[in-house]
Amino acid sequence: MKFKILPSPSKQPLSNFTDFYDTYAPTLWGLILLANLPPSESETILANTLLKAWEQIQQPDSIDNYCLANILRIAYIEGLPISPALATAIRSGTG
Repeated sequence: MKFKILPSPSKQPLSNFTDFYDTYAPTLWGLILLANLPPSESETILANTLLKAWEQIQQPDSIDNYCLANILRIAYIEGLPISPALATAIRSGTG
């Protein structure tokens, strides 16, 4: 799978959670699947990560240029392990 560069909300406003989810969930889900976690754990990481990221960008003092890197940081906090396959995919931009 090829990764695409995702728009930041400052360039293309994401006015609701559905837009945010549709923009970031497919790429994040692909990266989570590379970790080979149990399905329930993978789903929990996806849901918690996207909800926490959405809450962060709704804060008045949130950064203007929110991006996938910020979402990945939250995913790691939520339990996404950095596996060799995931690290390779992130470095090469392919999966």
